[in-house]
Amino acid sequence: MEKLLKQILDRLSHIENTMATKEEVTEIRHTMANEFADIRKTMADELADVRNTMATKKDVEEIPYIKKTIIETKQELNTVNQIAEETREEVKRIVKVQAEQQKVIEVLSVRTTEHEAKLKFA
Repeated sequence: MEKLLKQILDRLSHIENTMATKEEVTEIRHTMANEFADIRKTMADELADVRNTMATKKDVEEIPYIKKTIIETKQELNTVNQIAEETREEVKRIVKVQAEQQKVIEVLSVRTTEHEAKLKFA
């Protein structure tokens, strides 16, 4: 009987040591409520951020038009680049012709000066 009583006391002591009091349970509930409130707020903030940054159906519907516009712009840019290259080549050709014409003018100027000198001193 005494052994049984000791076992009961040991179990009671064990239960007393491992069991939470009402105050501890209340504190745990309060702590958990605060943590859950923080989690809810964080989730609400993240959800709001997702809603603000995600594409809408309207945005997605516009993607084909945006792609088409980009393709058309690239084509136009290629055309402009081609015209610019042709213009560069034409300018190079004109500069070359002008350089040759300058040489001719210089030669003619020398000949004219020589001719005037011959006429003047002849």
